[in-house]
Amino acid sequence: MNPHRREINALAQRYVAGECSPEESAFLEKSLETDAELRADYLDYLNMEVALSAIAAAPPSTTLPAAAGITPLPVTDPGWLRWRPLASMAAGLAAGLLSAPTVFGYVTPLLLKPVQLVVESFESLAATKPIGVPDAPNVWTSDYAEVTGEVLGVKPWHGKKMFRFLKANNELHPKPSSTVSEIFRLIDLRPHRAAFGDGKGLLQVSGHFNTFEFPEQEKYNAAVSAFAFRAGSPPNQDSMRDIVSNRADSVMVRKNLNMDRDPAKWQKLGCDLDLPADTEFVLVQFMVSPGQNSPRRLEFAGHFLDDVRVSINRRPPL
Repeated sequence: MNPHRREINALAQRYVAGECSPEESAFLEKSLETDAELRADYLDYLNMEVALSAIAAAPPSTTLPAAAGITPLPVTDPGWLRWRPLASMAAGLAAGLLSAPTVFGYVTPLLLKPVQLVVESFESLAATKPIGVPDAPNVWTSDYAEVTGEVLGVKPWHGKKMFRFLKANNELHPKPSSTVSEIFRLIDLRPHRAAFGDGKGLLQVSGHFNTFEFPEQEKYNAAVSAFAFRAGSPPNQDSMRDIVSNRADSVMVRKNLNMDRDPAKWQKLGCDLDLPADTEFVLVQFMVSPGQNSPRRLEFAGHFLDDVRVSINRRPPL
């Protein structure tokens, strides 16, 4: 093992144990982002941690089932695994793991803590930027809207505030071609490449919708969308409009629901998007629109969003 790999190996073990300084964590995350081989080895190490945890938690057994196509190696000292501490096992097995090709097949699904990208309840947000699609990452932009407290019989999902859709237009587009009211968030995923750079990342987006008790003859729909893409150049509003309107150079998923007329009931809606390994940005979109045979209005009387969450998880095994 070369000295650099030995240092990275030790650093990775301390990182998993939560013992790294912020500077060390930043160094390791940068190394994982730029070194595909190191990233794969690091994920294998985490997978081994999960496997060992499962073994330690399982009740003692005198026999182990053999996986299909795998011949178990003879165990010369079966008592050793029963008493040796898990931490020592992990350290010993990991000593060569980050410096060699993958030795072990995946024996359990890779379990990683989700990377929380957005947790928004609108409690500390005074207002969104009413320009439609985003012009920069990590800022809420929307059509005309407001952040409000309880109104029209609708209480926030939790806390004292929630987002309220007001119109289908915005400062830059006063005469929209549709009657859809939207809120967006552009998220830079490049700092989180280690969580999905192996092509197994899963973007999970969700929010809670609610409405006032609208007339029975009317219908309204809610939708959640997510777009993943490479930027090529810094994202701007023109490129964002092209992605939303034409799905240009992106992968996309959308989920819809029919909004009910019960202001006491929040409806949760979410979508999952498999993240390509080369993703640089994601754009999330929450919107409401009139349903079939409903009046096509520019304004929305009482439609709300709360408890927005965006995270990176791991794709479940097939």
